[in-house]
Order: sequence, then structure tokens, then C-alpha cells
Amino acid sequence: TNKRGAYVDLWRNASAAIGEEGGDYSNYKYTAEALRIIRAHPPEKKLFLYMAYADVHGPIQAPDNYTALYAGISNKQRRLCLAMISAVDTSIGWIVDELTAQGMYDS
Repeated sequence: TNKRGAYVDLWRNASAAIGEEGGDYSNYKYTAEALRIIRAHPPEKKLFLYMAYADVHGPIQAPDNYTALYAGISNKQRRLCLAMISAVDTSIGWIVDELTAQGMYDS
């Protein structure tokens, strides 16, 4: 889910998302795609958007800005798990904010 030099096998519907590479925290890529979909979708039409983040799941790793939030926790695994949860929470917040801004949150 983080930068490790591994390839991320991204798909958009039934087609491979050709030209899109790994190298970033997967949560960021999934959220960016969700925001792109929301912005491109007509607000008057219903939208089903399923988000299945791989965070809070091995390998246990998180971006530095989230791990820094829990610097006072001495147990590294716990600190990283909390950071991963915070990353997902932030991303869901961005999605809710965008749905609200587009007038789609209550539909």
C-alpha cells in the first residue's frame, strides 16, 4: 500500500487502468479516482461508489504525516495501525466533502 517499488495492478471497471503506476500510497490513488468519478458524474443521477481500501491490512505501513500524529505511542505496530486508520478516515472525509459539494451526498 506504500512506496516499495512494487507494481500496483489498477483496474477501472473491466479494463486495466493502463499507464497508471504504483509508487504512491494506494489510499491516495483510490481516493483521487473516487473524487474524479464524483466530479464527472451528473449530480441528478444516482451514483453507487464502492470503496475498498487496503489500509489497515498488511503490510503495516503509513505515510509519515499520519505516523507523526501518533509519535507518543511507543508500540510501532499500534502507531502504524492508528496512522493507517487516520489515512482512511481522512480519505472518506474528502469523499463525503466532495459528494456534499456536488449536491450528491443525500441522494
